[in-house]
Amino acid sequence: MTVGVEAPRTFQSDVPARLDRLPWSRWHWMVVAALGITWIIDGLEVTMIASFSAVLQEPESLHFSGTQIGLLNSSYLAGAVIGALVFGYLTDRLGRKKLFTVTLGLYLVSAFLTAVAWDFWSFALFRFLTGAAIGGEYSAINSAIDELIPSRVRGWADLAINGTFWVGAAAGSLASIVLLDPSRFAANLGWRLGFGIMPEPLAKHMTALVNNSNSCTATFVQMAGESALTGPQDDVHAMLAEFRARREVIVDGLNAIPGVTCTRPAGAFYAFPRLDCGGLSSVQLADQLLEQAGVVTIPGTGFGAFGERHLRLSYANSRENLREGLRRMAEHLAPLARR
Repeated sequence: MTVGVEAPRTFQSDVPARLDRLPWSRWHWMVVAALGITWIIDGLEVTMIASFSAVLQEPESLHFSGTQIGLLNSSYLAGAVIGALVFGYLTDRLGRKKLFTVTLGLYLVSAFLTAVAWDFWSFALFRFLTGAAIGGEYSAINSAIDELIPSRVRGWADLAINGTFWVGAAAGSLASIVLLDPSRFAANLGWRLGFGIMPEPLAKHMTALVNNSNSCTATFVQMAGESALTGPQDDVHAMLAEFRARREVIVDGLNAIPGVTCTRPAGAFYAFPRLDCGGLSSVQLADQLLEQAGVVTIPGTGFGAFGERHLRLSYANSRENLREGLRRMAEHLAPLARR
C-alpha cells in the first residue's frame, strides 16, 4: 500500500512590492530612528567595555588577568554568533517585532547586570548574554532595512543606520574619559556606572531585579546549610557562647555612653541602641561616626520611621574590635550628649 504525500502549499503575496512603492513618510523616519538608536547603544557599550579592560585588571576592581580579559571578549563574540543564529531562526517563525523586542530587552538587562558582576564567571555570563542580544539585533536590523525601506533609498538609509554605530562609539569614548577619571570615581565604581546608568523609571525595575537575583540564597549554600543543621553541633555551641559574650560587651559598652540606651537583643547579632545626642538624626549620627570616628553603623530609619534616633550595630566581630569601636563612639558621642 502506498500513501500519497500532500504537496507543499504555496502562495503569492504583493506586500513586499507594495511596501517598496510607498512614498517616504514619517513612518519610515521612525523606522530609521529606532534602528539607529539601537546601533548607537551598541557602539556606546562596545567602546566602553574596550576602555574598561585596563581598570578591570586593577586590584581595587575585579582584578582580572590579561587571559581573563581575552576570554571575556571571546565570550561576547561567541554570544554574538550564537545569538545571530538562534534569534535569526526564531525571527522567521515568531515574527520580527516580538524577537526585536526580546533581544533589545535581553541586551538592556544583560548590560545592567554587568554593572553588578562580582567575579570572572558572572562577568563572562553577562557578556555572553549581551553578545547574544546584539547578534540577534544585527540580523533583525539589517533584515528590517531590506524589507521595510524602499529600494530607491535603501542604500543611503543602510549607511545612515549602520553609521550611527560610530556616533555611539564617540559617545562611549567621551564617557570613558569621565568614568575612568580616578579623581571622580573609584576604580571599582566608574566602570559599573558605565553599565548601570539608565532612566529613573527603568532603574526602579532593575533595582527590583537585582535585589532578588543577588539576595536569594544559592543552591550550594542551601546544601551547606542543610549539612550545618544535620551535622555535628559542637562548633555551633561554641559560637553561640562567643556571641553571648560579644553581646554583653556591646550592650554594656553602649549603655555606659552618656545619651545612649540599648536593650539586650534576644536574637541575631545586632544591637539597636537609641542615641539622644545633640538632636542629631540617625543619618547624621551614622555619617559622623563613619567620617570622624571610623565606626560603621546603619541609620535606624533604614528600618522604618520609628527607627529615628537609633543606629544598628553588628557585633559579628572580635571582642577586642568591639571594645575599640565602643571607645571611639564614646569619645565622639560624649560631647554631643552634653549639649
